[in-house]
Amino acid sequence: MPEEMTNQLIDEGTDDFFVDEVSDSTNEETESTEESTPTADESFLNIRYNGADESLTKEQAIELAQKGRNYDKIYNRMQELQNDPIRKMVEEQAQRAGLSVEEYANRLAQFQETSAVNRIARDFMAKNPGVTEEVAQQYAQSEYRNQLNQKQAQQAQAQAQATQSRQAMARSQVEQFLREFPDVDIQKLPQEVIDDIDMRGETLLSAYRSYENRQLRKELEAARTNTTNKSKSVGNITSNAGSSTGDGDPFLEGLLGK
Repeated sequence: MPEEMTNQLIDEGTDDFFVDEVSDSTNEETESTEESTPTADESFLNIRYNGADESLTKEQAIELAQKGRNYDKIYNRMQELQNDPIRKMVEEQAQRAGLSVEEYANRLAQFQETSAVNRIARDFMAKNPGVTEEVAQQYAQSEYRNQLNQKQAQQAQAQAQATQSRQAMARSQVEQFLREFPDVDIQKLPQEVIDDIDMRGETLLSAYRSYENRQLRKELEAARTNTTNKSKSVGNITSNAGSSTGDGDPFLEGLLGK
């Protein structure tokens, strides 16, 4: 949001100077207000939010529409999590223990860590009979942290590889698309194509081919309808010409080949 500007008036001791400064300040405040409020030409959509009317520019309306599409996905995911039987089971166990879900989850994590450390310590003492329990615990805690760090590093590496794989796949799809449709602006794809990619999991090339096929079918259907209408129109002219009495119209006879 734009920062609010504060105009500071300095009174030099003359009335004329004071009046001029107030006038300039008022003009600046008016210009600032005009810049922050969309004009009639800029206003694209009027909405009501939190009981107040707001005028949005076209760019603001597009941004809100994009956020709305993401909101649907997030809302559906939240609904799935709320209905997850595992989550419900954890909530029931936490309630029985008199804890919140977060507190219960922390207790579980702490219990798992303690169990893992004790297991490592027992294995270490079994392999080194002369080691004291205190030394074994110190070793176990250090070893547990090392294993945890290794696991996190492996997960981070796997996530990075998955991201690289998705990026490579996306680049490949774009290259294939541009080879087949070099004149199409990929930044201005029809909404139907975007929906097929987002909601149906189609590739970019497949989604655009399907879109083109639908457009061709629409054009063919429109051409058939146009041809049928023309045939009916010519048939009506022929019928009217044949039923007329007296000399035929020279124009119609020439048109109909009579």
